[in-house]
Amino acid sequence: MSLDVLIKAIEFSSKNVLELKFEENNKYHTVSLGIYCSLIELAKSFQLLAPDAIRAGALTLYRSFLEYYVDLKNLSLDDKYIYILELDDAKTKKKRLDLSSKGNIYYKSLSTFADEGLPKLKLEISNLQSSLNKKSFSIKDKFIKANVKEAYEGLYSYLCCEAHCSLSGIIDRHFRFSEDGSHIEVLAYNYNEDENDIFFFINMANNLIHAGELICSITNNELITEFQGYRDQIVQSTKD
Repeated sequence: MSLDVLIKAIEFSSKNVLELKFEENNKYHTVSLGIYCSLIELAKSFQLLAPDAIRAGALTLYRSFLEYYVDLKNLSLDDKYIYILELDDAKTKKKRLDLSSKGNIYYKSLSTFADEGLPKLKLEISNLQSSLNKKSFSIKDKFIKANVKEAYEGLYSYLCCEAHCSLSGIIDRHFRFSEDGSHIEVLAYNYNEDENDIFFFINMANNLIHAGELICSITNNELITEFQGYRDQIVQSTKD
């Protein structure tokens, strides 16, 4: 089973996303569907980085996948969660314009927009914060809101270590004691399938199909029964 369960889940999702009906002028629908499409693409990228084993960089993609999944889950629980996403977006834009006005070379091209853009963004941020009755929402806040605190403390924490130059991960991937223990061997592109890899494949497949259920619920699509049935198959396959 291993990677095959994820490949099939991606194929199923890619096929059915084209059949989803939504209200084009409904911001709640379009943002949710956009997140779902990103989940499909992230899952595909993860699959490409794990053709025979999970390679360096794959778990960083998995972390992004999990963040998108939590956002979609929160949107399915509360349509006003879109204001949190808008607040994050406005803050990111403001930060870029702030940096451009201070001469940051990476945002130099944006400096011409700073004078006009910054006041508008400050007002937008203030209005959103007032509506939400909170100045900011951390990743932890979002996981708690989605009722997946344990995933934040466990899986997400592990994925962050992999993304942030984990010393344990580096040593595990690139160094081995020689057979006689006399010296350390340096390894590159040494990928061997680990028995724990299957957890990531199955968990991502399950989350991807559940995301399909969520988008069907958000957009009131009858395809939800197809996604529910497929997820039941994944659950059953883990028991066989």
